[in-house]
Amino acid sequence: MLHRMVLVARARVDLGEGALNGDLGLILAAHMKASVERAMTGGLVWLDGYFLDVLEGDRETLRGFFLAIAADPRISDLRSEEFLPIARRQYARWSIARGDAAIYDTSALRALREGHASAAQASELVAQCLRSATLAESPPLVAA
Repeated sequence: MLHRMVLVARARVDLGEGALNGDLGLILAAHMKASVERAMTGGLVWLDGYFLDVLEGDRETLRGFFLAIAADPRISDLRSEEFLPIARRQYARWSIARGDAAIYDTSALRALREGHASAAQASELVAQCLRSATLAESPPLVAA
């Protein structure tokens, strides 16, 4: 059954200029590879020291993915803000973006910094960042 999972985590890697050549780039490449191989769609954003992730896919696939990233020492304070069945995908592909804290919804960003951003707030931040700052995306998912 198709599910959506919304994750929030603190980054324990450099997210600044040139970071794509280090651990951040490795995280993004692994995430992109996993999403394509496991037919996951959605988006990953790094913003203000956090990773925000909206994932859609098979229930067990998402659970396995969560367990794998929970063990990654390059992130901390991983929270699943939402894990629920959905009728259809909102995303056709998996994308990554870098968010700029100066231009996104300040109430959602404030809630994120205070540790109580809701799934809806995290999802909206991801959507905003993907609309304005997508850096890479997978090909569209084609379901047989």
